[in-house]
Amino acid sequence: MLVNVKFKNLGGKVDSAIEASVNKWLAGGISGAILKDEEYRKLWKVSDGGRTIYIKKFIHSSLSQRLRFKVFKSKARREFENLSRLRANGVNVPAPLGLLEGNGADTSIIFLQEIKDARTLREYLNNEQLDYLQKKELLAKLAELVRASHKAGLENEDLHSGNILIDRDRKLYLIDIHRARFRITLLLRERVYELAFLIHSFYKNFTLADIIRFLQLYFEDGFNEGLVQRVFSEFRNIRRKWWSRRSRNCLKVSSPLNKDKIIQEHLAGRHVKNSHNRSLSEVENYFVKEYRCGGLKRLLCGNPAKRAWYNAYALTLRDIPVPKCYKFCEGGSRSFIIGEWLDALPLGEFVKSDLDTFDFTQRKNFLFDLARILRRMHIRGVVHNDMKANNVFVKGRNGGAEFYILDFDDVYFTDVLPLEVVIKNLAQLNASVRGLLTIADRMRFLRYYIGRDLNLHKSRKLLAKDVISETIKRENPWQ
Repeated sequence: MLVNVKFKNLGGKVDSAIEASVNKWLAGGISGAILKDEEYRKLWKVSDGGRTIYIKKFIHSSLSQRLRFKVFKSKARREFENLSRLRANGVNVPAPLGLLEGNGADTSIIFLQEIKDARTLREYLNNEQLDYLQKKELLAKLAELVRASHKAGLENEDLHSGNILIDRDRKLYLIDIHRARFRITLLLRERVYELAFLIHSFYKNFTLADIIRFLQLYFEDGFNEGLVQRVFSEFRNIRRKWWSRRSRNCLKVSSPLNKDKIIQEHLAGRHVKNSHNRSLSEVENYFVKEYRCGGLKRLLCGNPAKRAWYNAYALTLRDIPVPKCYKFCEGGSRSFIIGEWLDALPLGEFVKSDLDTFDFTQRKNFLFDLARILRRMHIRGVVHNDMKANNVFVKGRNGGAEFYILDFDDVYFTDVLPLEVVIKNLAQLNASVRGLLTIADRMRFLRYYIGRDLNLHKSRKLLAKDVISETIKRENPWQ
């Protein structure tokens, strides 16, 4: 049973219309649309009498939560008070309309005013194509909103683009601040962390110049290069932890395939590749890769199929193009990965057969795309121990190409990438690509790989010399 009803606006007066709508909803007279249904939180959109309110219900189901909220404030009360305090400080947030707290502190509910035609900033950025001026205006409003909340002393603890609303007039609002707390003054390291956390949620939607402009707008006169470096250092730490945390969930990801039928056809069919410890076949437009590993080797080195499945998922999180993997099956000394069969060619064969059909611009774009994928791998801490042309597949696309990285079990991840590994990967790829690539093509590829890295640019001649030397050791002449 819900008790301690507190229907009031910011002036402390009872809003009878809201109270009537809430009582009707509690009695089951109106149901509303469920917008979010999670184990610990639910959200409804309820319309009654020409007005719409949002109802957020927090469920304190575990014993520890019930004991905690008998002593401390409930999540609904915390959000109600946080919203009220932010509104008093001029920060854009939804108006809190009322509060209900459950008997025994097992449930608490907050009622919020509707923001018409609003959606999350994440949804807005993923679905809208913004020009330069629109991005500039949006980042200025975002910087103002975050700066105002920090000035009010709010430590959000969950500041990301999914917790910011944007309405039809492009006005921004903070939401979901039940975890937040107020401090007398936010320390610089706390503000840096929140900025980095926010940037991590939208960095794919903006350029590097846009993000630096956002930081400049936030810090205003206090902006300097040192602050940018601190924010980006924290951003990289957050991104690395996010990759690691999400990658650990890879065994929970699966597709509803008839794996038994596909595996039986693989075992009975003809294999594209077959060796003593693994085999590969095509079944119904799927690839089936079988790993055979048991006994002491598996005990000491682990399951290579599980490692490959983990790596494929981790590469996808890092935006490295790989074939889609649908199913991981493990049993005895045999394990299987089922995924998308690529209608593509290995890089070496593609260079020999198709690259001569490209004009000069398409050829440059081909080299640029390949160099940027390898560069992205290295920037994001991905090392491929066998980065040869047969492990890079190419699919032709409208005069261009799409690249995919294969042999995931030969991949590992690191926080710091030594220059020796960079040279090794570049030499592996360079030595394995034969055919129509000229020395000019190869040097152009290296220049595209270096990009805007000032350290590599300063030592580009030495880097080229080292790559050539390593390539010659692999007994493959430059052509």
